[in-house]
Amino acid sequence: IAGSFTNWNGDAAQDYIAQYNGSIWAALGTSPFSAIDLIGDPHGLIIDSSDVLYTGSQSNDAGTSAKLRKWDGSTWTTLVATANGATQAIQALCLGANGVIYFGGLFTALTPTGGSAVSANGVAAYNGTTVSALGAGISGGAAYVYGITCNAKGELLVGGAFTIAGDLTLSDGFAGWNGFTWFRPDIDFSGGPVVSDMIELFGNLYVGYQSAGTPALASGLTTATNGGSTAAYPRLS
Repeated sequence: IAGSFTNWNGDAAQDYIAQYNGSIWAALGTSPFSAIDLIGDPHGLIIDSSDVLYTGSQSNDAGTSAKLRKWDGSTWTTLVATANGATQAIQALCLGANGVIYFGGLFTALTPTGGSAVSANGVAAYNGTTVSALGAGISGGAAYVYGITCNAKGELLVGGAFTIAGDLTLSDGFAGWNGFTWFRPDIDFSGGPVVSDMIELFGNLYVGYQSAGTPALASGLTTATNGGSTAAYPRLS
């Protein structure tokens, strides 16, 4: 679990992040997080098939970067840092089928440990060594990514408070990246919403969003069976 807490379960070592094995709580080494370098929201945690934990963080201090970190069971390592800013965040993470970590938040430039700075707006990919921008990224509005998910098609879906993805102007903060370009997913959230989080499970996409508009609309397939012997055609209205 992760969040804005200290001394979890009465343990001074369990600041901002802790683990539970079913019976006891324990610290993950010495917590690398502090009051100005918050872990952010708990959905900024992913675990790979080797039980390596990756986390984002949020910084509310102009002199401190937000960071992408990993915990390998014994050591914390910083993988990527944002450019310093009044507020910077690496908040949402997902693991692609190719082992690439996709992450989003609030940033315009990133520096991998041991590498050079890369311009990236709100969303990027990390392959274990280098950081790559996803086209022109996201912009407009608050230019903030709150949630991402990697779907079964190998696409990345991104939600948040933004109005532009690549060269697309959007009516809601929801867009997809297919590895080459940005696209509009076939869901319409009315009322100019903020998309807070999402996850794909067993082929179904679940999305949480804030909106004062009417319910969302999504495309679908329907089979119309003609039980007669005369040609007939469905009418749409």
